[in-house]
Amino acid sequence: MARRVNKPPSCPLDEYDEAILHTKVKLRKLAIASRVLTEPMENSTRHFEGIREVRSKTWLCPCGTGHEFQVFWGSLRYSPDYEVKFVAAHLEHSDSGPHVWFLLGSGPWVQGDDRNCWVTMHLYLDDQENVITRIEDPEESPLWSSRNLEYRYLTREEVLAQNGAKEWAIGRRLDFEYHHLPTKQFLRQ
Repeated sequence: MARRVNKPPSCPLDEYDEAILHTKVKLRKLAIASRVLTEPMENSTRHFEGIREVRSKTWLCPCGTGHEFQVFWGSLRYSPDYEVKFVAAHLEHSDSGPHVWFLLGSGPWVQGDDRNCWVTMHLYLDDQENVITRIEDPEESPLWSSRNLEYRYLTREEVLAQNGAKEWAIGRRLDFEYHHLPTKQFLRQ
């Protein structure tokens, strides 16, 4: 059940701190950074097993109107031993359709920077009700103000410069949307 808060809490990523300590070893073993630099990212994923450890909270929208939105976070699990963290914020105002700000967290992507990285995506519907996925700069997201500096938030340019990164991100987004019923329903309302 979602918990209401009066102001945006610390980033849901902060609640991962303990979990990340346990998964950092797994991420390092996967050598994500070297894989990104040497082969297409799509090869770095395996068979999708499901979504785990999903939690949610209600946040106040940064628009200042008192509007609230739902935020979900958890893990996309792939076999063998591969996991991608996610945060999904469902926003809708009277003058626009549903929008999902979707962040994907994985291991290091940038040589020389061993911080776990997050990719920011904006999902919305076009005039024909197709879901559009756009890789965005992280500061465009309503979750930006709650970021944790322990992580690296990749810019749109950094993601698009990586061989296969856009396809990797969209593939993870499709897995998430297909298997996360609240997001699927929100986008198709």
